[in-house]
Amino acid sequence: MSQTQTHDHKQVNDFKDGVQKMGERAGEVKDNLTGMARDAASTAKAGAQEVSRGVKQTVDAGRKSAAEAIEGLTDRISENPLTTIGVALGVGVLIGFLIRRPRA
Repeated sequence: MSQTQTHDHKQVNDFKDGVQKMGERAGEVKDNLTGMARDAASTAKAGAQEVSRGVKQTVDAGRKSAAEAIEGLTDRISENPLTTIGVALGVGVLIGFLIRRPRA
């Protein structure tokens, strides 16, 4: 084989090796990107679960507070029924005056 052919053959082999290495690197990049996407999805899912737990705790606390407020109001009504009737009557009269008042 002549020296030119040997040189050309070496260049072809070098080119093939370069393409093969580029393919391997592209595979590595793809794997890295896939791993990063999985990590991001996992982090987003964990964050959503944490937010969901926080919302549930807040709703539960709100329900508990509302139940306690209703229980306290029920106790006050039971302890002072005449006062409760008087307050309800006063509020009703006030609403009645506001509704009947002529509007300009």
